[in-house]
Amino acid sequence: MSDIHSWSIAQEISAKETNIKPINDLFGNLRNKETATRLLNHSKLIMPIITPIYPEQSAAFNVNYSTHKIIMKTLFEGLKKLRDVNIVGLKTGAIEKAWEKWIKGIKFEEKVFV
Repeated sequence: MSDIHSWSIAQEISAKETNIKPINDLFGNLRNKETATRLLNHSKLIMPIITPIYPEQSAAFNVNYSTHKIIMKTLFEGLKKLRDVNIVGLKTGAIEKAWEKWIKGIKFEEKVFV
């Protein structure tokens, strides 16, 4: 059992170095053009979010390519469902149930993005 008196910086560095993975394992092969392009697209900021609060309470989040795709797909699906609600409501007169279904939405875990 080790204690604070037997600790050494050399042992600590040695232990850390054995856990370091090569950069290719972390990010894929960056020399591969497809991988580099994919990472570049996902790192570009599309919609920076600026909040009017103190910096420590800020959202500290910017929408990148993949988040933008998710947001846009969700907005279009919501618009489609909203149109369906109006069509169902006009045809059958059951607009109240259709609105309840639309407002309730679906669980996040049930969303499927292809």
